[in-house]
Amino acid sequence: MTVLIIVLAVLALLLLLPVKADVSFLLLGGQDRLCVKAGIVAPFLTVFDSTKKKAKKKKKKEESETEKEEPDKKKEKKNKKKYSFEQIKKLLKMVFDALAFVKKHLVISNLKLHFHMGFDDAAQTGIAVGSAWGFLYDFVALCDRKFKLKKHSVHVAPDFTQEVFETDLNVKLSFKLIYAIIVAVKILKGMRKL
Repeated sequence: MTVLIIVLAVLALLLLLPVKADVSFLLLGGQDRLCVKAGIVAPFLTVFDSTKKKAKKKKKKEESETEKEEPDKKKEKKNKKKYSFEQIKKLLKMVFDALAFVKKHLVISNLKLHFHMGFDDAAQTGIAVGSAWGFLYDFVALCDRKFKLKKHSVHVAPDFTQEVFETDLNVKLSFKLIYAIIVAVKILKGMRKL
């Protein structure tokens, strides 16, 4: 009996812990990298890394080039389900309801938007940097109104000598596990109805 109570207490504690996600996008020297990490406690697991995905695509492309497909084999078309207008309307309503629920409970603990930009012409650089500052602070204000934004860092560094565009974007989110389960259950119920 006490083991059951301990297990239930641990499960209840896990449900109240926040799931944290770290989404970062880096563009330097023409090379980009998108990385998504998630976890319940500090050691994050990498959920998605674009550099690994690009390496897999490159490997598959090399393998497909080495193998020659026979011209007699034709790929069969898969039967696709067709949805009615009402089903699509219900699906969209379900998605927007789930997003509204997520919006209420999502916390952005850190938002980092750093840009390094420049053109050959100093006037164009000045206009672009001023526009970027205006857009970024409007975006931060929108995030602050719509979500719980705790901390942010915005910086646009101009380069008046060369044409360059580099970014370093990072968003740290947290969302309690119980809310993630509620959203998943709502989506599954809606999918079963369809």
